[in-house]
Amino acid sequence: MFISAHGSYLVVGQDGLEQRFLCAFYDDDTPPPATARDLVKAGYGIERRDHDIVTFFRNDAGFLSSSPSLALYHMPGVDRCETFRDIDQAILPPPLPYIKEAEHISKKIHQVGIFRDKPGSYPEAYVENRNTVVSMNQSYEYYFWSEGGFYEIKEFIKEHYGEEILDYYEAISPDYPAARADFFRYLCLYAVGGVYFDLKTSFTHSLDTTIRPGDRFLLSRWYHGAQVHLEIEHMPYGEYEQYYIICAAGHPLMRRIIQQALCNIRVYRPFLNGTGSYGVLRFIGPLMYSMIVHEYRKGCEDIVRNIHSWSNGIQYSIFRNHDDHHKHQLGEKHYYRRDTPIVTDGYFPWAD
Repeated sequence: MFISAHGSYLVVGQDGLEQRFLCAFYDDDTPPPATARDLVKAGYGIERRDHDIVTFFRNDAGFLSSSPSLALYHMPGVDRCETFRDIDQAILPPPLPYIKEAEHISKKIHQVGIFRDKPGSYPEAYVENRNTVVSMNQSYEYYFWSEGGFYEIKEFIKEHYGEEILDYYEAISPDYPAARADFFRYLCLYAVGGVYFDLKTSFTHSLDTTIRPGDRFLLSRWYHGAQVHLEIEHMPYGEYEQYYIICAAGHPLMRRIIQQALCNIRVYRPFLNGTGSYGVLRFIGPLMYSMIVHEYRKGCEDIVRNIHSWSNGIQYSIFRNHDDHHKHQLGEKHYYRRDTPIVTDGYFPWAD
């Protein structure tokens, strides 16, 4: 099974070689992964550059190159997009347990805070904002999820998903609490639904003025439509906002997001998937989220709805700039400065 740096893999479709995101591996109608014989039949020479790193070269075109749009191109040289890993598909995670689809968004508000030096604590800088949101939405239950607090993340995962999925959560390095928080928000909303928002995010209106009785998943994009990352250049309106998510339990789109995240964790390699802030963004954060939403929302248009966040009273941050936000991270080294692996080195044996 040949996988790319974008979390996709090669298949042989009706029109020849194609890409699918790893979450599609579990679909009944997805073609099987392309084999080395399939690549040779398509005219490619295969060059092994490491024990599991390969490139594909065709004399009349160049090196096969992957794209987050799932298109395939050819390039004259080799960079990250032209590098594939040859893995045994048996190492991929099991299918995520199905959770019954809810017909409405539950009245639950979720926040996540993972702070290694003050486990379970809620940062003082955000208390006033939290109290304002809670007071405006008194018909909602409020949950602050953490490692070591009253609402315990690991206990929640174990209860709703079992030990194996908890292993995937714990495989994410403790140096990257933001990546753990990204993964958990998906797991939480798929299991129980509701409204997730970052500690720094604020609501100026009651949620009931935004959420309609029949809503199942609310989506919005950044107001400027910026396309500054390779992963979202193919999206006409840019990146989806992920600092808040409003979703009903059991939503099939969220199921795909989680399945992709699980696969990304399992096949992570630092030099392909990155480290630091950009690594988190494309590995499990808003860029990965955007790619999966963009690709698969068309299959559930009847159960998603676009909104404009600002006009619905949703504000990205209570702080004026990123520096103000970073200084409130309880003195921890912020993940965007790190260059260590996002998945704990050796947690999954790469040679299996």
